[in-house]
Formats: sequence, structure tokens, C-alpha cells
Amino acid sequence: MGKWPRLPDVIGSGEVMVQFNAVTPGPLRHVVYFEKHAAGAEANVTVCVRRQGLSSGFITRLGADKFGIYLHNWLRGEGVDASQIKFDPTAPTGIYFVQRGFPIPGRSSIIYYRRGSAASKLDEEDIDPEYFANAKIFHLTGITPALSESTLKASKKAVECAKNHGCKLSFDTNIRRQL
Repeated sequence: MGKWPRLPDVIGSGEVMVQFNAVTPGPLRHVVYFEKHAAGAEANVTVCVRRQGLSSGFITRLGADKFGIYLHNWLRGEGVDASQIKFDPTAPTGIYFVQRGFPIPGRSSIIYYRRGSAASKLDEEDIDPEYFANAKIFHLTGITPALSESTLKASKKAVECAKNHGCKLSFDTNIRRQL
């Protein structure tokens, strides 16, 4: 099988980010306390699949920073193969804030800090065709190809690799108007 002890059944690719939830409602400028979480639709799928007993792996780039280490450790701690995650010393790990009850009472809004993130620099060279040899499902959302030209190319290559290995594609449009 090559370089991996066991190739994953399900592979996801995308941006895993640190999410900060405001503990109190109102504009972020007034919030003092936040809860920190690992977040990212594609990563969540690989974690859920692993919790159901299948093997899973994730392809992305993280910043070579404390948040990148946190996310890498979270995925590994959940049993997701992280061998295809690269640390980028030139770009930060993406983060976002959940602002509760403002500007519309009872509704949350999201403020992203992801422009120029490590994940937005994922490119074709980050996709190893051999990694898809055992995969039954490749999961992707519409967010990843929308992040940058290089993530679009990486996503297309990953889909092609999956198809070449007879792997099914799971695609969630996951529309983000800001993208």
C-alpha cells in the first residue's frame, strides 16, 4: 500500500478553522468572553465518519501557528488521518467569530478572518493521487473551490483522483454568500 499503514475509506478536503463563539449577545466590540471550537464542514464529516467506525483522512493546509497545531491535534485526536495536512509557515490558520444577536436580535452573524489563510493556498501539488487508492467516498463542499484559484485547481485534481480510483463524490454546496 505504500507510505500509509491504512489508506482511508473516506477523504475530506477543505478549510478547517478555529471558531470563536461570543458567550454574550451583542456586537463583538463589547464581547469579553469567547468559546473556542474546531470547525469546518469537511473536517466535521471526516470526524463523524471516523466516530461511526470507518477510517477517514483530511487534506488541507494549516498555518504553522498555535491554531494550526490545535486543529491538527483535534483531527488526530478524533482518529482522522492527518498525514495529508501540510503546515504553511507563510500563512495563518483561518479563524472566525460568531456574533450573537447582533445586528438582528435572535440571529447570529459570522465574521471571517480567512483571507490569505494557509488553507486558501492549498494547491494541486498538495493532492497525492495514491492517497485515494482505497477511498470509497471523497467529500468536498462548495466553499473550498471558492476560496482561491489554487483551491479550485486542487479541488478539481482531488475530484479527478477520486474518479480515477472509482471513489464516489459527496458534495455539499454549503453556500457562503461572502465567498
